[in-house]
Amino acid sequence: MADAPEAGSDAAQSPDAARLQGELESAALASGLDVSIAYASLVDPSDHCSVRGGESRTAASLIKLVVLADVLDQAAAGAHPLSEPCVVQAGDIVGGSGVVQGMGAGASLTIGELAGHMICQSDNTAANILIDLEGMDSVNAQARKLRLDGTSLNRKMMDEEAIAAGVENAMSANDAATLLQMIYNGRLVNEEMSAFALDLLRQQQVPGGIELGIPDGATVAHKTGSLANVENDAAIVLAAKPYVLVVMASGGSGEAKRFAADVSEIAWAHAEGG
Repeated sequence: MADAPEAGSDAAQSPDAARLQGELESAALASGLDVSIAYASLVDPSDHCSVRGGESRTAASLIKLVVLADVLDQAAAGAHPLSEPCVVQAGDIVGGSGVVQGMGAGASLTIGELAGHMICQSDNTAANILIDLEGMDSVNAQARKLRLDGTSLNRKMMDEEAIAAGVENAMSANDAATLLQMIYNGRLVNEEMSAFALDLLRQQQVPGGIELGIPDGATVAHKTGSLANVENDAAIVLAAKPYVLVVMASGGSGEAKRFAADVSEIAWAHAEGG
């Protein structure tokens, strides 16, 4: 698998990619939504573009990607192996998405199992247990290490006090695309940890807009993130010519998901025809 540049990088952009960028800019303007988009081929380093992709935005559950990156880094270093058991405490349990909250206090899961729930079901309780285990400072240090300059973990999931104070986690579309490229290319920690991450993304159970814009049968490995007025989707589209696509939109979740589907259809047509 050939490494592709970070989305929005200074690598030379092909004329076809420039045309795609124009199409995406027009779609963004017509949508009336506040959006960021990042696209990068995983086989052609010149085929990349972004629309406001460097803007740091409300991440919603996309922030769980960088939590995963830190979990895998610490596991590879031997600090907290994926096989290490964790016992759910009553104070860990929060609402929102996921099944771990229903297991109750006293349930025992490995770090690897918690990571699986965090990604595949966007489990908030699992995410908070892992954040406490790894440390919020460690997660943010991981973001800096990976040069994700628009990414920061500022609160745990379902922290109502922080939410009321306007504190949100942040990520840019380019940062999410960079993480997905690292995973695909086996460069997130190492090949073993990258393969583990890719497998989790392939098992995603929370639907997003990107999969709605590609033909039936195409495989999408992705992570979604949504709040009342935010709809994000970050995907590796495992087609004949695989690519990364990230769509972050706010201004109405229903409209945002439809916009992601429209962008996905445009990107698919470009990748297949390019």
